[in-house]
Amino acid sequence: MTDSPAPFVARAAGWPLEVVLAVGYAVLAAGGCAAALAVPAAHGDVRVGLMVIAVGVYAAWAAHLVAALCIAAVGWCVATAFLLGNGGALALDGAPAALRLAALLAAAVAGSGIAWAARSHALSR
Repeated sequence: MTDSPAPFVARAAGWPLEVVLAVGYAVLAAGGCAAALAVPAAHGDVRVGLMVIAVGVYAAWAAHLVAALCIAAVGWCVATAFLLGNGGALALDGAPAALRLAALLAAAVAGSGIAWAARSHALSR
């Protein structure tokens, strides 16, 4: 049996936290720019949805729950301030802001859970 390369999931499991966070910030910048350029400002929920997907994929790659939660929190700030047409001002709007935060945190936890499951499956072989 030959060793196969590590899957995409949990690829950064052994990396230092600082490096994993730096990659996460780059993912947020790229995801935010892509969402802002690809989706009209009138569809803010779609823009936030793209950020949720980016955070979930990042969390699965990073395999580090703390890093994923930090990136989700910063992603919430990016989505609230820039993607919803607030011109960079972090304007809180009650329940919708809490729902956006919950969605991003859930994506971080789900992605980290997928990474944990993939890593434990790979170790059990």
